[in-house]
Amino acid sequence: MDLETSKILDMQLVKVTEVKNSYWMELEGLKRCFAKILSSGVSIKTFVTDRHTQIKKFMRDDQQEITHYFDIWHVGKAIMKKLDKLAKKKCNRQLTSWVRSVVNHLYWAAASSGGRAEECREKWLSVVNHVANVHTGHGDIFKECAHGPLDDRDWIKKGSRLHKEFKEIVASNGLITDIGRLSPVAQTYSLESYHKVVIYFAPKSVHFTYPAMKGRILLSVLHFNENCKRKQAVTKSGEEQWTVSYMKYGNGNAITKEVKTPITYGYVQDCLVEVMKMREEFPTMEEAAANMEKINSNLPPNVCDGFEKKEKAAVVAARKSRFQKGAELAKSWAPERKGKRIRKPSRRLMDR
Repeated sequence: MDLETSKILDMQLVKVTEVKNSYWMELEGLKRCFAKILSSGVSIKTFVTDRHTQIKKFMRDDQQEITHYFDIWHVGKAIMKKLDKLAKKKCNRQLTSWVRSVVNHLYWAAASSGGRAEECREKWLSVVNHVANVHTGHGDIFKECAHGPLDDRDWIKKGSRLHKEFKEIVASNGLITDIGRLSPVAQTYSLESYHKVVIYFAPKSVHFTYPAMKGRILLSVLHFNENCKRKQAVTKSGEEQWTVSYMKYGNGNAITKEVKTPITYGYVQDCLVEVMKMREEFPTMEEAAANMEKINSNLPPNVCDGFEKKEKAAVVAARKSRFQKGAELAKSWAPERKGKRIRKPSRRLMDR
């Protein structure tokens, strides 16, 4: 995705049988996208992703000329989860009022640093002192807080157990290493919006063949690219329209969202034009079927293709049930003729 225009530039569908296991699918898809985009003459200056370990290594070793940033939302979400978990302890309720402020500070540190890694790290680490009501002596570059006078807050006592646990989360070695590579401008929220469109066209609860899945994802790309830049709707009097949502992860905090103009489906007409062209190129069913067979000749194998095939009768004969023994025992106690009353076996006997 081009994060300036929010347009999907390329899409690759990877099947688990094409790689070692499902963990390698994301990296394989990225390699294919890079190969196609770069071979088309498009140059990539910056690349923004989450903190996927394999992608970090790939960009560090194979794409050194491209600046690799991390999306702030993904980092902030991980920090918020850890702080929320810590604040749920009865003795740490004091931290609850600080969680949202800490995440907001993360966004500010990245946006105000302009991509300067060490400055971003010092600004982020200043939150350790800030929550303890210490606003000077943060570092060599960022020496004191940039805010003005503050009202009295529920400050966390420096050196307390809560303060130490808080510092372990926000100043962990892995986080500090990645903080310096937070994206100062472009973020991947548009890509998250596209993922919702993919779920609409290809629900995870429904199984699709490889060609059907690829076709549905291509449709989702066409739909998203046409509607990703819709303007905010206005009333007849010209006032902007807004809606209010309540965040599940934000303890029900209310946020406003823009009401967009209606969705358009102009790409459908383009698809119909292409269908008519294909109809003229392959006028008979036999020719169309031959073309489809040619297109699907190099499909990746199915997962079950590597399994050993067994006879159905053998599988049925080997079937066992957890209740089979109890059912057979109950059957042996059945009356021989109608009307004869037989005592029901005890639960202890049934379990034997």
